[in-house]
Order: sequence, then C-alpha cells, then structure tokens
Amino acid sequence: MSDKKQRDDAHKSSGGHHKDLNEKKLASEKEKFSLEDVLKKGGTPSKKKPEHEPKKPKAELLEKKPHKAAASKEAEELRDALEASQELVLRMRADMENVRHRAQLDVQKAHKFGVESFVKSLLPVVDSLERALESISDDEAHKHQLEGVELTLKMFLDSFEKSGVKQVNPLHEPFNHDFHEAVTVQKNPEVDPNTVLTVLQKGYTLNGRLVRPAMVIVSQI
Repeated sequence: MSDKKQRDDAHKSSGGHHKDLNEKKLASEKEKFSLEDVLKKGGTPSKKKPEHEPKKPKAELLEKKPHKAAASKEAEELRDALEASQELVLRMRADMENVRHRAQLDVQKAHKFGVESFVKSLLPVVDSLERALESISDDEAHKHQLEGVELTLKMFLDSFEKSGVKQVNPLHEPFNHDFHEAVTVQKNPEVDPNTVLTVLQKGYTLNGRLVRPAMVIVSQI
C-alpha cells in the first residue's frame, strides 16, 4: 500500500514537471518567432505598450492652456508689428518718390526759368530800340541808322526766341487778363467791345510763363 502511494506521487510529480517544461518551451518558441518577425521587418524588439495609458493629471492640462493663449497673443502682436513695419516702409518709399519728383521739377524749372531775371534786365534795352525805330525818320539821310537799329533789335528778338522768350503784341486782339494789363478804356463803335485798341508796351513770356504783361488800351464794353 505504501509502495503504491509512492508510485502515484512520483507519477504526479513527473507529470507536473513535464507540464512546466512544455509551457516554458512554448513561451520560448513564441518569443523566438516574435524576435524573428521583428528582425525580418528591420526593426528592434520593443516592449509592448500597456493597453491603457495612465491619464494625465488635470492640473497639467490646465497649465498648458495659459501657455497656448500666451503664444497666440504673442503671434498676434508679431503680426501687428510686421504690418506696421510694412506700412512704414511703403510710406517711406512714397516720400522718397515725392522728393525725387519734386527735385526733378525744380531742375526743370531751373532750366526753363533760370534766365528770367536776365530777360527782365534786357527788356528795357529792347523797349529803347523800339522807341528809337519809331523816332527815326525813314528818309535817305537816316536810312543806314534805321537799318542798324532794326538789325540790332532783330538780333535781340532772335536770341529771346531761342531762349524761350516770346513777345506779346495783342493789337486788335480780344483782351486777355492773363497776359494783358489795361491802362484805360476808350469808346470805339468800329470794333467789338473788350478789344485791344492800342499797345503802349509789349509784353513777354518765358516758356509760357508771363514775364511782363502788355500794357494796352481797350475798347469799352
């Protein structure tokens, strides 16, 4: 009886030992296959992640929200600063363009009207030559003198023309207050009202700008 019991215990012990060996062998083979699959895919074995990750504390989530708000505010401030800088650059560029344009106009005016004061200083000389022509008689004795004055006056007027100076002689033309100055008015039924009857002193312009108005007598309106 005792021997039989001993044999039964030995059999159970042997069966349990074989069971443990089988389970270890199966686990080893699974681990081996898993390692071979990872190596075939070119990766490295990694630990299996837990199915459920631990939740982050609420305090940590609340801390991230102020950081996001601060980052958004900073980005908005940077955008505003960039827009202001771009607007400033555009204004500076426009100012520079205006300065350049004004400088060009000043240079053009200097070329056109730089001789204005010089022309004004020569006008009395031209007036004197014209009065000399009116006073010199056209007889044979004064013929050469008359020709000399006429030639001198013509040279002056030609030089004026080359410099952009034009004579204003509005005899029998309608009165124009932009280029004429009326000294007096006279009644004359033979002409239309507001017509220049007499030119007392001729006027001059320089490149379209009035240098001296023509002094005239106008028919009464």
